[in-house]
Amino acid sequence: MRSFPSGVKLPCTSVLAYLLSEVVGESDRAVVALPSESNLSLLAQDLQALGVKSSSLPVLDPLSFSEASARRTLSAFDGWLSEGGVLVVHSPLLASSFEVEGPSSSFVVEVGRALDLRSFVEFLESSGFKRVSMVVGPGEWARRGGILDVFPFEGEHPVRVELDGESVDRVALFDPVTQRSTRRLSVVQISSYGEAKTFSPGTSLEGVPLVLVDPNRSRAALFEAAEALESRLLRLDPRRLEALSSSAVLCHLDEMEGDASWVFERGIRVLEPFKGDVGRASKAVELWLRDGFEVLLFLEEDVPELSGLAARRVSSHISQGFLDLSKRRVFLGEGDVFGYRGLARRAGSSSRSRLSPELPSEGDLVVHADYGIGRFLGLERIEGKDYLKIEYRDSKILFVPLHLAYKVDRYVGPAGREEVELDELGGRSRWEKARRKAARAAFRRAMDLHRLYAERKSRYREPFGGDPDMERLLELSFPYRETADQLKALEEVLGDLSRPYPMDRLLCGDAGVGKTEVALRAAMRVVASGKQVAVLVPTTLLAAQHFKLFRERLEPLGVRVEMLSRLVPPPRAARVVEGLREGWVDLVVGTHSLLGKRVSFKRLGLLVVDEEHKFGVAQKEELRRLREGLDVLSISATPIPRTLGLALGGMKDMSVISTPPVGRREVWTYVGPFSWDLAVKAIRRELQRGGQAFVVRNRIEGLEEVAMGLSCRMPGLRLGLAHGRMGPSESEEVVSSFARGELDVLISTAIVESGLDFPNANTIVVLDSHLLGLPQMYHLRGRVGRGDRQAFAYFTYPEGVGLSEGASMRLEAISGTSAWGGGYHLALRDLEIRGAGELFGLKQHGDAERVGLKLYLDLLGEALRRARGEGELPELSAPALLEGLDLYIPSDQLRFAFFKVLWELEGVEEVLDLEEELRDRFGPPPWGVRLLLGLQALRLSLRGVVRRMVLERGSLRLFPEDPVGAGPLLERMGAKRFGRAWTLEVSSLGFEGLVGAARSLRRPKGEGLGAAAA
Repeated sequence: MRSFPSGVKLPCTSVLAYLLSEVVGESDRAVVALPSESNLSLLAQDLQALGVKSSSLPVLDPLSFSEASARRTLSAFDGWLSEGGVLVVHSPLLASSFEVEGPSSSFVVEVGRALDLRSFVEFLESSGFKRVSMVVGPGEWARRGGILDVFPFEGEHPVRVELDGESVDRVALFDPVTQRSTRRLSVVQISSYGEAKTFSPGTSLEGVPLVLVDPNRSRAALFEAAEALESRLLRLDPRRLEALSSSAVLCHLDEMEGDASWVFERGIRVLEPFKGDVGRASKAVELWLRDGFEVLLFLEEDVPELSGLAARRVSSHISQGFLDLSKRRVFLGEGDVFGYRGLARRAGSSSRSRLSPELPSEGDLVVHADYGIGRFLGLERIEGKDYLKIEYRDSKILFVPLHLAYKVDRYVGPAGREEVELDELGGRSRWEKARRKAARAAFRRAMDLHRLYAERKSRYREPFGGDPDMERLLELSFPYRETADQLKALEEVLGDLSRPYPMDRLLCGDAGVGKTEVALRAAMRVVASGKQVAVLVPTTLLAAQHFKLFRERLEPLGVRVEMLSRLVPPPRAARVVEGLREGWVDLVVGTHSLLGKRVSFKRLGLLVVDEEHKFGVAQKEELRRLREGLDVLSISATPIPRTLGLALGGMKDMSVISTPPVGRREVWTYVGPFSWDLAVKAIRRELQRGGQAFVVRNRIEGLEEVAMGLSCRMPGLRLGLAHGRMGPSESEEVVSSFARGELDVLISTAIVESGLDFPNANTIVVLDSHLLGLPQMYHLRGRVGRGDRQAFAYFTYPEGVGLSEGASMRLEAISGTSAWGGGYHLALRDLEIRGAGELFGLKQHGDAERVGLKLYLDLLGEALRRARGEGELPELSAPALLEGLDLYIPSDQLRFAFFKVLWELEGVEEVLDLEEELRDRFGPPPWGVRLLLGLQALRLSLRGVVRRMVLERGSLRLFPEDPVGAGPLLERMGAKRFGRAWTLEVSSLGFEGLVGAARSLRRPKGEGLGAAAA
């Protein structure tokens, strides 16, 4: 076995993979152990790219170690033993032992083979699987007719099995967040687990070549980890590494950066990135080929400038390019050409499921659009039909048929006041008066938006043509595949810029969903068209972070990027102001300093405003002055209801990104009393895996005592304090040091809430969280878990403090066991509604508070549609189609969600998407459900044309607003007139025929306010 010289400092994982491929490439099996978990996937990926079969074991994380993770580790290890190749592991795993139940039996499900359903269900139940309505975690299963969902105990992804009679028609993995299928399989094995045994991976490697990378560093970290570990499952014994060292090939990796004399003498050179200059990369390849080098291009996509060269194309990804002078070979990756390094561009997630649990909890306040505010008492089944049971004043009860669920919503007050008076069930005049008053207020607001929209459209602005080649290079430098929501937002924003009038668009979405990338692409379009861009942010810290990102991505493409804030030295600031005035600065990132009278632009074309609602009144006035006639893109991390965004389309242009971030794990959340022991353990465990931590207390008083408490208990801890009373340069330097990894813990007030991104910080301890609002806690938790690593949030309150009812409710909401389960989903929905109220200035709006924010926003949406001349949606009566729905969708929660979603759909494509989701999750929809979906598609296309639709024995009767004027349109889809009504035979049309008829009615979506919606 060859050895690497001790103390060698290798420059990157791709070079390590290359050297390892020489050592272990011929072995049937080999193990490589790294001290840092962050490089496991990179090294396995680089080995695969270089033709070495490899895999990696799940990271051993003492903070979240569980039976499920133990089973996953054992399963992956067994898979490697049978499949072979190079196994990349986190070195603590080799020093660990844990109790794990081994597989005792298994059940194989294969496409095209018969499946004994009774035997399979008995196997699941006897193996300890829990039957649920919706599968989201390991050990759960659900059945919906011929569809079975199973989440294996050891699996990372649940499995969906679809039967056709007794035969297996389809097997697929699915996403537990979206509940949509992701990848088809031909066969799957579901295991049950029996007798527990002790598993020690390090003792199972007899005779297997082993590479221990930096064992000294691993050993030191392991001793500290073993000392702090408290787990009934997991044990760590650092001495096991000592025993392994004698048989190991030793090398030293350090921090994966810099070069080393040994590697240099060997003739290996790391390539400097071309940063998007494809022409320069092409010339370099030509020179290498001319000099007799073999050039391997690791490209996942075709690059026209490189495709005609005589280099060898490898359809794979390598983290960083290098050349080997001794063997005259060049390894050039996509990231070297376009300026990003690391993991392959990862595919984006599909959009979140439309059918998410939204049934209110018993006791929740709800608003019925016709009857007012009541208290939800649950679901009740009467004569085979489901009803929502709502209590009103004097204990009077209203039963609402489930198919009318769209009329009922949880009450959400703009000021967070949850206790309000119940309305009288018989006193509708009081409720109707309040609703009419709210509708008038919403209409006035809609007309204001109408006027502003018309004024903006009347201004001519030369369309921004941009530079397609430059935009393509910027797109390729993005290290992810765009999500569906991102692509839609990009299409909308770039579409606005190509029109001959100024853009005014609001881009909303949660932290980390990719809003900044949309702003970057818009900025590139404007700069490439010869105009300047200003990016305005509320804090100096956020300005510094945005400046770094914009400069890294745009300067390689020739864009001059500068920053203007109180942190910039006066001479430098004066130079930037001069550059803006003279036009040689293309893009500036800044705080309210950009709004000063001394700042002027030669050719400002686009203003990007991040979190506008966080600016002061005077600053907002300056903003109004600046944005006159400009293209404006406003960005908000406050999530808002998707349906409101659609309603505002064409009036207040809005894009909503709601797709979950790629690879985002749910943040593990603890709520409970504070103790120093808890805080120390949480921070120590984070540091042991190479991470950083936040400690947040939203009061400046006491921050220094927190710092002293941690210092005394954790000597040597690198601490930093940041809060609003510090000098700007001082706070900026502290946060910058934290971002550079020079501090272990940042102790601060809630300033870390405001959009800052620290991917290596994955633990946050919040003190006095009972004093925080739900939005604050939600955004604080969003500071961690920005990458692939498991993140932890601790929301604590003083031991023995009496919690108010409101505080208890907020803490209960944030501690929801499943981020996508019922309680958390409802809390998030409340946040979205309150966020929309804040964006529209409704925080203290009396009319909105009386009827609830959700109904007020619905009224605003309807008023906006009327202002656009769209008319109202027709009423639809089709009770016969609801029979048997409980057999198709057995869950009360999901049936409720189905009816809510069905009436909130906004277009034919959304109807088709819902039908696809139903087919995937519940099997082929029955005839009645498909017909109901088809009728909804037709209903959406008849907005403002028909006022009522009634289904009777296979015939659909249509009652138009104008029987004569609507005639040609209704005839076009095959309807026949009988008196004042028109009749369409829908039984013969079915779902496809109704969707076709709806599409035939689709009128062009014009630019004007009077254009009907598509």
